[in-house]
Amino acid sequence: MSRWDAGHFDATEARRYLEDVTEHFCQQLDDACDEEEPMQDASQNESMFMPNIAILLSLLERFPAPFPHSERIRHWRDCFLGRWEAGEANYLEPELRLRRLRHLEQTFARLLFLSEQHEQSME
Repeated sequence: MSRWDAGHFDATEARRYLEDVTEHFCQQLDDACDEEEPMQDASQNESMFMPNIAILLSLLERFPAPFPHSERIRHWRDCFLGRWEAGEANYLEPELRLRRLRHLEQTFARLLFLSEQHEQSME
């Protein structure tokens, strides 16, 4: 194992592990969007998709994890919000629906911002 600094992820194997963990969350999101039967169950949306986004965002903000490409994030956003608006959103009170939509949009916007910022720094 090659270590270049004192941090927890400043070693080759540790960095690979972080990449694997990050990709695991990304792959779960890809799989959920690519299912032939869309996520129609509101509990599936809330219990997996957005928590995965939040965990991924936390990893990216705190650790040197690899960023998913911005197009991949846009795909997740469009996938989730379209299904959410067609399903679960219809069962919420208008005020809660609006607050929840704002929160969802802000979460995706933050993830997208970080990814685009990372892409620009790599140019």
